[in-house]
Amino acid sequence: MALPHGALYARPVQTIAKVHEMTKTTDTVTEANRQKMTETFEAWRDGAEPFPDTWATDMVWRIEGHSIASREYASKHEYLEEFVKPFGRAS
Repeated sequence: MALPHGALYARPVQTIAKVHEMTKTTDTVTEANRQKMTETFEAWRDGAEPFPDTWATDMVWRIEGHSIASREYASKHEYLEEFVKPFGRAS
């Protein structure tokens, strides 16, 4: 069988879903999250820097690699103070 010009075929991939708290959200929570992210991207489009407002205070942020910034930041506060603010001053 000849493939149509430009067609890309791959064999099916079986995905095994993992039970995780993120997969247990309700429709109401999902819609609230969707609305928050829509508002965030609209604010960004309009010149604001709203993304930190969407992060949990207990988030863990990991920067991989070999730079001076490559490490794990144990909270939103630590990440903002020790990475975002100094990085912003450098630009």
